[in-house]
Amino acid sequence: MVPVSFEGCSGSFHRARGTRGIVICSSFGFEDICARKSLVLLAHDLAARGVNVLRFDYFGTGDALGGPLHPQQVETWIANIRAAADWLKVNAHVTDVSLVGLRLGALLAAKAAPAIDDLSQLTLIAPPLSGKAWLREAQAFSAMIAPPLGETEARSSANNEIALAGYRMTGETAAGIKALAWPSFDTLPASVLILSREQTQEAEAVAERIGGKADVLPFTGYGAMMCDVTASEPPLATLASLAERLARGNSLRDHEPTAPPCLPLNGPDFVETPVHIGGDGPINGIFCRPAGGEKRRNIIVLCNAGGIPRSGWGRMHVDLARKLARFGTSSLRIDLPGLADSAWPGGPSTVATISQDLSTRISAVIDWLKERGFSEISIAGACSGAYHAFRTALVDPRIDRLVLLNQVSFAWSATHAMKLSAWQKSKAREMQTKMSALDSDEQAASEAAKLMARLFPIAKSLARSTLEALMSLSAKANSVLAQQNPVEAAFHAIAGRGTKILLVYSENDAGLAELERHMSAYLEGDGINAAALPSVSKHILRGADHMLTQPQAREEFSDLVCRFVDQRSTVRTDEMERAFRAGQAA
Repeated sequence: MVPVSFEGCSGSFHRARGTRGIVICSSFGFEDICARKSLVLLAHDLAARGVNVLRFDYFGTGDALGGPLHPQQVETWIANIRAAADWLKVNAHVTDVSLVGLRLGALLAAKAAPAIDDLSQLTLIAPPLSGKAWLREAQAFSAMIAPPLGETEARSSANNEIALAGYRMTGETAAGIKALAWPSFDTLPASVLILSREQTQEAEAVAERIGGKADVLPFTGYGAMMCDVTASEPPLATLASLAERLARGNSLRDHEPTAPPCLPLNGPDFVETPVHIGGDGPINGIFCRPAGGEKRRNIIVLCNAGGIPRSGWGRMHVDLARKLARFGTSSLRIDLPGLADSAWPGGPSTVATISQDLSTRISAVIDWLKERGFSEISIAGACSGAYHAFRTALVDPRIDRLVLLNQVSFAWSATHAMKLSAWQKSKAREMQTKMSALDSDEQAASEAAKLMARLFPIAKSLARSTLEALMSLSAKANSVLAQQNPVEAAFHAIAGRGTKILLVYSENDAGLAELERHMSAYLEGDGINAAALPSVSKHILRGADHMLTQPQAREEFSDLVCRFVDQRSTVRTDEMERAFRAGQAA
């Protein structure tokens, strides 16, 4: 797998010896990141069977250039798919191309298909009935993902934006999606495969709308794959069956195509370059530097959380990295081992990443940065990303600053494992219930969404309170047995070396209870006892959920990080302050 870029898009090319090329067209927002791991595995399997595969982020999404306010997004995304097919023909020298589209990506792929020469097959995974139906369902899911502060109906009166679980789009983009309809079979390639998600009739309806000349097969395991970003379970058997089918008739050549150079993505204030760090099972990331070069030799590493790719929830890490670059600070956003584009040595792992010790792998990233002259290094992470940053700082004294967002665990235990396992098992069942409710007429789906938005938080709260009680007892027992609090000792060890620590929590976040268990002697309201731990500070984000789904929460967090990192070895100048304000307003 090698990084590539084209038309402002960022992608990954899985090289193979075959004459066939496949473009994977993902969905948008929450659906995109839930399916990311499964689509990576599909691409690896296809490449192993000799099929060249290109995965990519549409313009304005993921690691690509642009943003949610870019005009004519739908037309741009369709053009991106066509450009991806052309890229495969030129760089992989394939003689036929196939498209594999997921959800909204399936509809976009069908719209792009008629203009792609030598297109041999179109595979549609869980295709929506229409663009309007997809947007309605995405809005319903958005209300369920962040129910207490749900932004499903929220629109900015100034720019007519819509927020879907933290992922933004303009009213113009929403209108463009609503206008999407299935083309007739006459304009599509000779072979069309539709994979149906469980307990829905969408696939048959789509087949009828395009003329009925399509093979329809079940996509077993869809609910478990799409239930949650972190709890997602790739349907390995289904993916293997699909890869075997897509590879039929592929001819093999003597060698793989030469890896093309990956051109940097140049923005107005930044330059971004993909990087591979380490040999066996490398960590993959995006190095973002100011357009005029680094003004100071400090850098911040942004660790992803759970199953969320390095772009961050709602593109939080992308926006933060480019904002930092505006006033002269470099950054490196990475996929931790086993997540998204970074694999474990020897291949994919099904073990929860949070339960692994990643300190050695993260220290290898610090080695890489030190070799390139960066003298001051910060690490930031949310949830499990914060956990790994914290544990790395405990054993690696080269970390100068830590930003820990909504950290829910400081020391992994059997009780934490039990809580994670119970939550993961419940997510697939929850998703299946949601899908069944939404597979009905629009009014019924709307009412079901409202009901579930009220009921699911109650059920989760009851389960969480029980498990948190067990965790509290476990923490107290461990403290008594050890005659000390190991987390408290860890804070003193890290801060005692001069490492600055910024703790950021959303109000009422579950991580606050964990912090209270271990560090209650140092907490003072919303802050930290400065006399006892002068290197540690704490900030509460009001009106924010765990993953900062709310745009204003992400903006407030990015301000905190920018100012925290910029306090290092320089004094803020008027020019830097103006640049910071410009970044804040962008």
